[in-house]
Amino acid sequence: MEERPYWTTEQPEIEAPDGEPPLRRRARAPRALWWRRPAVAASAAAVVLAGAGVAVGMSLGSHDSGASGPPPASSGDTSSQVHVWGSIAITGFNFVDTEQPTNSLTGDTCATTSGYDDITQGAAVIIGGPTGQIGVGALGVGSISNGRSACSFSFDVAVPAGLSAYTVTISHRGTQTFTADQLQGGIRLTLGD
Repeated sequence: MEERPYWTTEQPEIEAPDGEPPLRRRARAPRALWWRRPAVAASAAAVVLAGAGVAVGMSLGSHDSGASGPPPASSGDTSSQVHVWGSIAITGFNFVDTEQPTNSLTGDTCATTSGYDDITQGAAVIIGGPTGQIGVGALGVGSISNGRSACSFSFDVAVPAGLSAYTVTISHRGTQTFTADQLQGGIRLTLGD
């Protein structure tokens, strides 16, 4: 039997047993290259485009604007949110200036001591409503305030608006209740001597 290229359309004869007519093998039609097949080409194009979309999304999402502070509570409609914001100040001899320990200046960073070391940057700020917890935030960096007599930590937590009352719990220091009107000007809490 002679060799024929795979793309031939001729039908070669195959020897049959004695007394029977010769058999014919079906010749295979030439197959299209993978990029010429519509289904395969469409799938390959979809994979390439999806990969490009992910790469663009990752590069846009990884941009750091340099803004500090907690992220928004939700990415939805912010008109139905209110910000519970303010500060907690540690007074007396319960903090140290971490920049200039011997000469404290207003605005220097500070850290708490003497049993108040749970009030520090990153400590939990839990906001509640009539049905329970509705938001969680964290304290910011401590800074010396009130003419060098306090170490203040700020917070800002976005929560649902329109509730009759809001509770604020910082670390394990007890819970304070505020009305929506009281939240307007910010909350000022104090601990210490």
